[in-house]
Amino acid sequence: MKTLTVSVASYNIEKFIDQALEPFLSDDVRSDVEVIIVNDGSKDRTSEIAHRYAEKYPDTFIVVDKVNGGYGSTINTSLPMASGKYYKLLDGDDWYNPECLKEYINILKESNEDLIITSGIWKEEETGKETIHPAFGECEENIQFTFEKYPTNQSIHAYNTTFKTSCIKNQGITITENCFYTDTEFLLKCLSKCNTMKYFNIPIYMYRIGRDEQSMSLEGLKRHYKDAIRYYKEIIRYQNTETLSEAYKNNYLENALVSLLQYHLSTFYLLPIKLKKEYIELDKYIKEKSKRIYKLSSTGRIKILRKTHYIGYSIVAWYSKIKFDRRSII
Repeated sequence: MKTLTVSVASYNIEKFIDQALEPFLSDDVRSDVEVIIVNDGSKDRTSEIAHRYAEKYPDTFIVVDKVNGGYGSTINTSLPMASGKYYKLLDGDDWYNPECLKEYINILKESNEDLIITSGIWKEEETGKETIHPAFGECEENIQFTFEKYPTNQSIHAYNTTFKTSCIKNQGITITENCFYTDTEFLLKCLSKCNTMKYFNIPIYMYRIGRDEQSMSLEGLKRHYKDAIRYYKEIIRYQNTETLSEAYKNNYLENALVSLLQYHLSTFYLLPIKLKKEYIELDKYIKEKSKRIYKLSSTGRIKILRKTHYIGYSIVAWYSKIKFDRRSII
């Protein structure tokens, strides 16, 4: 059995795919990884380049060519195929840190937890500046814990996580297709299947930021705000219909949903004023489907708008645009 299955979401990334795949060529890690490159209907040379790796190293690389279905569809494709002990995502324009990849693989070999949490490095596309982002502010390393003992008010991202494959495979997890922001959907759904976890402050994931194509850039927010609404509603549906542990809901999911709702509602202020109707519709949907999330998210500008029946929306939006700092929204 391979130690790690890596699902590489690939769409028109011919400029980046070599950097994403080359770290797995090292002799001391290649035999331990299964890299599933899901070519999501690319129109450039992404598939051609990926197949070169698979032809030369067939025991390590697998290429799946499929029609475009979005990020979620790449997960829905690779997860049923995964045969490694652990499963981790990789955006095709990001890469894993080659300096600590072997150490990370060794950690996975010795671990048996449902979830391994690691850190990452954010690299700014324009300046090349690299910043280490620990997953947790304060948390003991290499100590097993559960959601009952989850660090208070600490959130993680999909890139911080490595899931035990047997914990999430064949568990009915499907991710919304043809939709952005589904890495968060994947994270929250997979976390619901986990009991035990460990944290290691090892910066394995290299996260490229600052591209206009990214969903978290300002241009991305303008293009994909409907996807944000769509995936958030799906998580609320999941919360309401699935049997989830109280420890997970109370000590992680609830805090995550409150934070996400506050974020998504706040980003509306940076979008055209004409989208006020969509803002109100989402806000009222949450009030109807999850009164507790609605109540806990009622702070600051959101609280003011609710109390005034959204009368001051245009003023709030104007002020938010003035104060906007692109770096704060990544």
